Amino acid sequence: MTGKFFKVFSISVLAVLLVGMMALAFPASVFAQAPQPPAKAPQGQEGRGIVERRLAMALKMAERRLREQAFLFKRMEQGINRAEALIKKLKANGKDTQALEAALATFKTKKDEAFKIHEAAAAILEEHKGFDKGYKVTDPALARETIKSANEKMTEARKIAGPAYRDFMKVLREWLVANKPQETK
Repeated sequence: MTGKFFKVFSISVLAVLLVGMMALAFPASVFAQAPQPPAKAPQGQEGRGIVERRLAMALKMAERRLREQAFLFKRMEQGINRAEALIKKLKANGKDTQALEAALATFKTKKDEAFKIHEAAAAILEEHKGFDKGYKVTDPALARETIKSANEKMTEARKIAGPAYRDFMKVLREWLVANKPQETK
């Protein structure tokens, strides 16, 4: 009975971790390339209106990307909690979990580092430099810099958390394969 429980529990933890953090490991198109604000404003009043609309749209897309990334960090935290529970259960059953604990500690450190960078992106977007509260552009140069800086921070956070997640999942998979419960006949 305990072997079956262990197997089901291990698979469920693995599945939650895989699903919860898949976007960091294999970024969706939203994360692949953030929209860049127009570099040069077209001439005339009509051209300025086009640039301002594009900047406003780029800000909204950056905010959406930030929300999606925040959701992924929340899922990572849930996965970490489940992994910790699994490790605790395995230790109680007398299993050697040093490799899992080390990999989890490294992953948590990298996740925390990435989350700080994510929070910096959130602060940049919160300030709305170059925009008013209604997404209207007040200063195109500042608006461009706001979007560019926030997107760079979010990309940096993903580049730290994604590989850390993949490394942890590799160790977890290897550990589960090496410690597969033996079937008794």
